Amino acid sequence: MLKRWIGLTAMMILILISSSSVTEAASELLQKGLDYYSGTGVIYDKNMAAQYFREAAELGNVEAMDWLATCYMYGDGVEENMTEAVKWFTKAAEGGCVASMVMLGVYYEETDNKAAFIWIKKAAELGNSDAMSILAYYYSEGIGVEKDEAKAAEWLRRIDNDNSKTEAPAMK
Repeated sequence: MLKRWIGLTAMMILILISSSSVTEAASELLQKGLDYYSGTGVIYDKNMAAQYFREAAELGNVEAMDWLATCYMYGDGVEENMTEAVKWFTKAAEGGCVASMVMLGVYYEETDNKAAFIWIKKAAELGNSDAMSILAYYYSEGIGVEKDEAKAAEWLRRIDNDNSKTEAPAMK
């Protein structure tokens, strides 16, 4: 019994170490992609950036998924492809990337108001002020949700409250 427990513990440690290594590798790949995308320390090359973003995204890096989606949306280093962009924005959003949630909300405004509302609301609830503003608009106009002026006003107040927390105190 003890041998089995030790064996399972060793296996769990190996899984944790390999998981940590994968996370580190994905972060390094993301950084290389960002360097190529901006030309920081390397020759500016969006093709290389997109390749590094893809490798990091495939290892589960949510930020890389968002960057890869952006590449597909604008045709940066890959052929412009909104289907691929939406696929990667969705994966990133499902992984908690607020920027991808906002992008999906904006994307779905034209075709699926309920989906747009759902993604924008998720981003707003996570504190994104742009999403809060859009959500207030959705409530005031009844986009993807029943029109509700009180909820629209509530979301606008949340933006004001968030902004007042980040403003520097007035000098006396």
